[in-house]
Parts: sequence; C-alpha cells; structure tokens
Amino acid sequence: METNVLRFLKVGVHGGLNIYEDLSDSNRLLNKDLPKYFGQLSLKFGGFWE
Repeated sequence: METNVLRFLKVGVHGGLNIYEDLSDSNRLLNKDLPKYFGQLSLKFGGFWE
C-alpha cells in the first residue's frame, strides 16, 4: 500500500509471507523450514501529481 503524504512524498508499507516448497525430502520439519513473514517501509521522493 502506498499513499501520497505531500505532492512530492509517498510512504509505502509492504509485507508478505515466504512459503517454502518441496519439503517432502525431509522426514522432520524444522523451525527454519517454516514460513517467514516480512515487512518493508519505504519513502519515495519526487513529483507525484495524480
């Protein structure tokens, strides 16, 4: 999601979930094999006239 704060500044928030495939080779499921969440905050400067 991004939103214009000022005419020259946007703030964005991004996130998601990393899902791993092909865990059938292992007999045990370890903590490192579980899905991981991630997030990112971004600032963009420029001319954003919409």
